[in-house]
Amino acid sequence: MNKTRDSIQITPEGVDQSVLITDDQVISLTFSLVGRTKSENLKTRSIEDALDRGVFLTFDPTSGTLQESVLHKALQQTFEDIQALHYLDRTIPDQVKWDTSILVAIKARWRGRPNPLAIPGFDLASAFRHYDLMEDIFQEHLALCQVLLGLSEELPSYYRRPLTPLGEQEQQKIRAEIVSGIEISKLIQSNIWPFGNRVPRQVFGKTREDQVKKIADSTYKTLTNHGIEAEQYRDILERAAENYLDMATSPPEEGIQDLGAK
Repeated sequence: MNKTRDSIQITPEGVDQSVLITDDQVISLTFSLVGRTKSENLKTRSIEDALDRGVFLTFDPTSGTLQESVLHKALQQTFEDIQALHYLDRTIPDQVKWDTSILVAIKARWRGRPNPLAIPGFDLASAFRHYDLMEDIFQEHLALCQVLLGLSEELPSYYRRPLTPLGEQEQQKIRAEIVSGIEISKLIQSNIWPFGNRVPRQVFGKTREDQVKKIADSTYKTLTNHGIEAEQYRDILERAAENYLDMATSPPEEGIQDLGAK
């Protein structure tokens, strides 16, 4: 599967189109899907127990806090990859699964060498994503076992497959959307949405003036829709908007973007 995976590039636009694959690639794809390891074959109970009990956390006496060890992070990554595989393998009512769709297409339409075959881009991207996840899970598992069995003192390094089969640009978008545990903890402590009640004030506009105006206009519209003559209260509404911004929203420096930059 490795050669086929690396020789075909699927773009975000190409997901909704058919991809023409060669006869050798058809055979490669068939062997990779028949008898493949599915998410139901991978259990995470022991990993979850270790993560929940903090078995591989380390105590930092200088700060008096628990810190993630390399093993803890590796276990967390393995757990997340298996969960991603579960998501990929999920059954959606009234929808043919991607692996079944590919095998049915091969059986129904492929006539053997040297004929190419058109495969839906979404199904092929799902097959590539499955391959990438399984490669990562195998490498992670192997590295963890080497440490836990005493065959290596440090976690061996290994190459992680791309986060998506849809190209580097799409991968960068996904990375930009990933929030770390430290960032989530900070948002919870600061009571910032979606982990708290304080909405980031930049959702109301880039400048303070824009923010005040948008909030005041929204309140003005609500009052007017209820038959209240609100024009005379414009100054009051703007002062109330100022108050709301200071008391109930979070400034940009408290958000995820700033934390990521640091």
